[in-house]
Amino acid sequence: MATNPARRFYVIAKAISSELLLPADWAAIRCGTVFRVDGTITTFDPPGSTRTESYTINNAGTVTGILIDSSHVVHSFVRAADGTITTFDAPDSIGTYAMGMNKEGEIVGYFRDGSNKAHAFARSSDGKLKTFDQRHAAGTFAETIDDGRAPPIVGFYDDSNNVAHGYLRNAQ
Repeated sequence: MATNPARRFYVIAKAISSELLLPADWAAIRCGTVFRVDGTITTFDPPGSTRTESYTINNAGTVTGILIDSSHVVHSFVRAADGTITTFDAPDSIGTYAMGMNKEGEIVGYFRDGSNKAHAFARSSDGKLKTFDQRHAAGTFAETIDDGRAPPIVGFYDDSNNVAHGYLRNAQ
C-alpha cells in the first residue's frame, strides 16, 4: 500500500507486473492509474468514461478493465503501453466486464445480457471475442487467464440455487 501525501489517500495494489503496479482503488479518483517502479504515475480515462477501473496489467504494460459511461453502462477496455485505448463490448450485452489478461494480451471476463444473465467471454489479442457458458449455469464468470498452462481460464458459475462453483476451461 502506498500513500500520496498531497491528497492523503491510500493506494491498494490490484495487479503487479515486473515493472508496473496497478492500483485497485484510489479512494475518490475515478481514472485508470499505472505506477512505475521509478515513481512515475500515469493516469488515463478512455473516451466517454465517467469512471475507470483497471483490473489487470501484463509485463508489456498493457492494462485492461472497465469504464462506466454517462448512461451508467459498463464497457471494457484495453490500453496498450503506448497509451492507445480500445473499448469493446460483447454482442447483445448491457454490460461487459474485462477481468483478466495474460502476457499475450488475451482477455477474459463476463457480460450481462438483456435479461441480466451473466455469460463468460474470452477475447484474443487480435480482438476476436468468443462467449461461453458452463452447462446448467444460471450465470458464468471468467476471472483470470494464465500463461502457458492448460486449461488456462479460471472462473466460477452460479447454479439455479445460486450456489457458486469453480471451473477450469481451455481458451478455444
